[in-house]
Amino acid sequence: MTTFSTVSMVMFSTFEHSVDFLYCNVIKRRKEDCSKAQQLGVTCLAGYTAGSVGSFISNPADNIVASLYSKKADSLILVLSAIQIVF
Repeated sequence: MTTFSTVSMVMFSTFEHSVDFLYCNVIKRRKEDCSKAQQLGVTCLAGYTAGSVGSFISNPADNIVASLYSKKADSLILVLSAIQIVF
């Protein structure tokens, strides 16, 4: 459960920062001054970015949990070495 809430917080933060970045540095206008299509484009791009960051962050944790549940490794150290996090 901790991984899910951590990833959710990272995705939310990434989304909000992406929206701010796109309006300030790419479009260079306030949200209110943009058309609905531009606002939708910013939202979609920020959502895509947030989803990519979330999957990048959650993938190692998902691999660890899957290895522990499938009994491919008996301990956390064996799991980390199997997915090459610890050598």
